[in-house]
Amino acid sequence: MSDLDDHFDVESPHDLDLDLDGAYSSSGNTPSKRRLAPFVALAIAVVMIGLFVLLAGSKTRQNAETSLTPLLGKPAPQFQSPMLAGGTFDLAAQRGNVVILNFFTSNCVPCIAEQPELVKFANAETVKVGGAKLVSVMFDDSPDAVTKFFTSTGGAWPVLNDKGLPSNYGVAQVPETFVIDVNGIVKYHTISQMTAACLSSMAVSAQDLNSLQFDPLPGCGQ
Repeated sequence: MSDLDDHFDVESPHDLDLDLDGAYSSSGNTPSKRRLAPFVALAIAVVMIGLFVLLAGSKTRQNAETSLTPLLGKPAPQFQSPMLAGGTFDLAAQRGNVVILNFFTSNCVPCIAEQPELVKFANAETVKVGGAKLVSVMFDDSPDAVTKFFTSTGGAWPVLNDKGLPSNYGVAQVPETFVIDVNGIVKYHTISQMTAACLSSMAVSAQDLNSLQFDPLPGCGQ
C-alpha cells in the first residue's frame, strides 16, 4: 500500500459490500440507509400508536369530566310540573322520598331499550315501604308519541310534560337520570342506559343519610 493510501486510509474493494440496490456499506460497520429504513419506519409507527392511545385516553377523560352535572351534591331544582295524565307533580312534596328523575324521548334507541328495566324497577319499588318514586320527563317529544310509547311498553309512573324542566337540569341528551335523595339533594347523575339493579342500588344509597358517595356505583353508568 502506498503512502497516499496510508494517509487517506482508503478501504480496499474487498472491505465494501454491495447490496441489491447498489448501496455500499463497510463490512462489519454501520448498515446502509436502505437497511435502516424498516427499523426507522417501525420506530415511527410505535411513536404514532403511543400518541393515538394517549390522545384517546385524554379525550375519554375529558368527556367524563364534562358530562358531570354541577348539580351533583346540591339541592335539586324545585318544580311543579304538569303530568301527562293530568294533575301536577310537586318535587317539594316528595321530601323524605328518593326520586328518580329520568329524561327520555320515545324514539331514542337507548331509551326504548331502557324502558323494560324502568318498568321492572318501578314495580319492585311500588311494593316496598318508602320505595323510590320514579318520574319520567319528556325531552323534545310530543304527548301523543309518549302516550303511545307507554301504552306499548308499560309503565304507570308519572310522566311530566314540562318543556322548561330539561334546561333547568342542564339536560342535553337522553337518557339522562338524576337520583334525588331523601333530603332533596342530587345524589347521582348518569347519561347512559340504566338497569333495574343499578337504580335499586342507587335508591338504597340515596336513603342512607350517612352516605357521602356522589358518583355512580361501579357498572352503573357515568
